[in-house]
Amino acid sequence: MTKEEVQMISFQVISHAGEAFDSFVKAGEAASNFDFAGAEELMKTGDQQLVQAHQSQTNLLNAEARNEEIPFSIILIHAQDHLMHAMSYEQNVRDLIRLYKHLAVND
Repeated sequence: MTKEEVQMISFQVISHAGEAFDSFVKAGEAASNFDFAGAEELMKTGDQQLVQAHQSQTNLLNAEARNEEIPFSIILIHAQDHLMHAMSYEQNVRDLIRLYKHLAVND
């Protein structure tokens, strides 16, 4: 695999992870306004973006499993950071949605 191919896959991961993160932020905002249907829809959109980011990442994992050399790329490390941040934030927003639902019921 060439360095350019690794970089292109990395940019795909960054793009999808960024879209996922944005959806999760908006979902948290919707939940804070007690718009739980909107929040859930945004969470689904974010989840779909995470799946696409993982698919891009899987291309790299498969290449390495085939013993292809994966050239070092700071962009790939950056992409992994974006993906992990989006995944962590997803869980935080799920917790926030549960909290806002609890507040809505007990208010």
